Amino acid sequence: MKKHSAGRQAILAAADISVLGKKYSTGALVLDLAKFRSFYEGETTDVGELAAAIKSCDSANLVGSLCVESAINAGLAGRESIVVIGGIPHLQLYRIDDTRKGI
Repeated sequence: MKKHSAGRQAILAAADISVLGKKYSTGALVLDLAKFRSFYEGETTDVGELAAAIKSCDSANLVGSLCVESAINAGLAGRESIVVIGGIPHLQLYRIDDTRKGI
């Protein structure tokens, strides 16, 4: 997993080791984990640590069965949110800030 920041936003990118360095596609959808390997590749972690890291971020981009299942099992997303590209599960999560209620 790798943590990024964009202004005050914390972004987490994580991919199973087995999918890094490869390119997958289904129709117009493409996961290019060769070209964008450095976006995902960072520290090696386990599913418990990954779930905790996802909870602490504003958004997460997860690729691969282990990473996606970590979020699902932690109750952070439903299976209906998974997009399968070239046989590889992909999940994007976004935290919505509700502190500005009424807007």
